[in-house]
Amino acid sequence: MTPTEEYTKKRLEAEELIRQYAPARLQEQLIVLLRPAIALTATRADDAQIPIGASKFGGAPDVPEGFEWPMWNHEPLGFLAQISLEEVAPFDVQGTLPHQGLLSFFYDVKKQPSGSSQEKNGWRVFLHTAEIKRASRSSASPCALLNGELRFTLPTDFECFPELGLTINDCLRTGDWALLGELDKFLVPLSNQILGHPNVVQRNPGVEVEGAWRDFLNEGYSSDWSLLEEAADKWLLLFQMSSEEEVSAMWGDVGTIYFMIRPEDLESHNFENVWLTLQCS
Repeated sequence: MTPTEEYTKKRLEAEELIRQYAPARLQEQLIVLLRPAIALTATRADDAQIPIGASKFGGAPDVPEGFEWPMWNHEPLGFLAQISLEEVAPFDVQGTLPHQGLLSFFYDVKKQPSGSSQEKNGWRVFLHTAEIKRASRSSASPCALLNGELRFTLPTDFECFPELGLTINDCLRTGDWALLGELDKFLVPLSNQILGHPNVVQRNPGVEVEGAWRDFLNEGYSSDWSLLEEAADKWLLLFQMSSEEEVSAMWGDVGTIYFMIRPEDLESHNFENVWLTLQCS
């Protein structure tokens, strides 16, 4: 079965479950909101045994000759992860990502910037397309091999039962909605992913990122929350990393970090303007 055929099959099955278990008034909305993503499963591994260029958390990054380690406030950033675009290409069914090269993610793991306009250099994302080798400098955290899988996402802040004030995330946490149990094999687990709807801890990360970006450009952080919510769709989830036991990663109080990118920057392979936000439970 080709990736396209697998995507079509899984989507049809997910849509059928929605029609079977969701309230009639929500069915079409949920079907429209289904968005493919790449779920990432981490398995602890010895960095020396992981092939050059493979997807992984932690360890030493694989970088091209002459790579300069990113710094912020005179301190080196921590290496978080690298994603082999060739490895995940079969699961990128909409062709959103570049399909060649290595995406590398760095972050100040000590200070853990939350993504304000003053913290822009507290994280960096690189696309390496030249020949790479294993760097001599390594992250302090354990290493884990990453494996991708095609899954679907729903916006976890979507109010499925507004009369009760319940979002999809509320239902996921409490197990109150039979549909989500039935959809479990199709939805991304509440952890690490590429693309799709972010798993929201507090609010849509696009809202926070849009506000910080405007402030960074000296446009002012708008106090009009509805305006920021409208502009949130300007941002796509590039990579989401939750607090991860396999690599001893703890973001704030069991939080999640989101790397967001605008579609035009992703299309032009410009990762300089990737913005990060950190949310904690």
